[in-house]
Amino acid sequence: MNRLFIHLLAILLIAATLTTALPAADTGAAKTYLLRAAAQRGQITNVRVVLNVEGHLKLAGEGKVDQLPLKVAGNLQYDERVVEVDAETGQVSRSLRLYERAEATITIKAKAIRQTLPADHRRIALAAGKEGITMICPGDHLSREELDLIDVIGNSLLLDRLLPNRKVHIDEEWSPPPQALATFLGLDAASHSEVKCRLAEVKGNVASVEMKGTMVGAVGGVSSEIELNARFTYHLTQRRITSLALAMRENRSIGHASPGLKVTAKLQMAIGSSHATGKRVTGKRAAGTLNDQLSDKAIANIDLTADAHSTLLKYTAAGQYTLLHDPRWHIVAEQPGLSVLRLVDRGELVAQCKIATPSGKESSDPVTLDSFRAQVRKALGQNLKKIDGAAQTKTAAGYQVIRVVASGSVSDLSIRWIYLHVSDTKGHQATFVFALESSLMERFATADLVMLSSLRFAAPRVAEKPAAGSKADKAARK
Repeated sequence: MNRLFIHLLAILLIAATLTTALPAADTGAAKTYLLRAAAQRGQITNVRVVLNVEGHLKLAGEGKVDQLPLKVAGNLQYDERVVEVDAETGQVSRSLRLYERAEATITIKAKAIRQTLPADHRRIALAAGKEGITMICPGDHLSREELDLIDVIGNSLLLDRLLPNRKVHIDEEWSPPPQALATFLGLDAASHSEVKCRLAEVKGNVASVEMKGTMVGAVGGVSSEIELNARFTYHLTQRRITSLALAMRENRSIGHASPGLKVTAKLQMAIGSSHATGKRVTGKRAAGTLNDQLSDKAIANIDLTADAHSTLLKYTAAGQYTLLHDPRWHIVAEQPGLSVLRLVDRGELVAQCKIATPSGKESSDPVTLDSFRAQVRKALGQNLKKIDGAAQTKTAAGYQVIRVVASGSVSDLSIRWIYLHVSDTKGHQATFVFALESSLMERFATADLVMLSSLRFAAPRVAEKPAAGSKADKAARK
């Protein structure tokens, strides 16, 4: 037996001894998977969302809370292009969507209302910030109804914020950032979160993550409690979330401008690959027509900035006027010739606005500065302390404006009123009455002027000319 053979035998014996002495490694427990956001600028995905909500609206009644049965069935389908990615986290911060489908049927106490997104408002820019998500229609303004239709829970722009951005092993848990999760669930802020994610399993290239827990937060300044149970899948090679199934129970308090909620919401989301120049056909859509509108060339000259002007919402009083308003204004009542809005800022009622338009039966006598000031005095009566100012101006649209500012008190509260009478040369008229506590004037700022400068009266209807020889034409000549 030569020395080399003896040496090799000794090595093998030592190795065998060490292998026997050391415990076997748990290879399954040691294996980890990278769950990290890795979106690329210019990447386009196709997103399909089905949302169903059942429960009750809570309304403030006389000394009690009235509950009305509520059902919502919504369907969204859109292509979403990544516009901007945070270099540090890899998370999407801005995107541009093109909706192929956006519709919902809202049933309140057996009365159904169907809403759809107009064809000219289907390209939507989104930005994720510290205070939530802003959604704008480049080159135009969304209405409140249009914004509510597409601003649903489980916003795909925020999906990658659910990821831990690190390697995790099977059964490992992590807690999504509370504020990001609050925005994802439709809240403005989170006060307490016990929601946790857990890597449940990995099959092939697909990781399944469970998300459960409770959250307490606020929306519109009122409290909301949420119980959440969800599951999403993450593709390990594509490095993105590809599906989400979410169920949540929410109990939301009644706000100054919105009802409370006691509902169960269920959402199904599927995210597939798309290509900016691909020719994919879905339903009745022509090949290539959807993604072409998200190409580099198509969006090169589009302003996607979400600023103070682009985020204004459009309000239309059918057949009468349109105007723009801060998103903090909410419509609380509508009837022919009268609309009531409330300005709610961080849950506090800042101001109320009534917009009235005269009917054809009302006096069409011209309104002067003196006569309008007299109307204000009469309307306020004993609540009036003094007239602080009165002036007559014109808007950029050429409308005549009479503005009267008054102060006084109601139930020992110091109140400021701003009265505006607006008219044009074609007989259109509108009266705005803003009322707020004097201490809130700084927060109110120039909210009245934003509405006033954007006001546009509807064009008068042109009567159809009767056909020659018709009975109407003969009657007119008589």
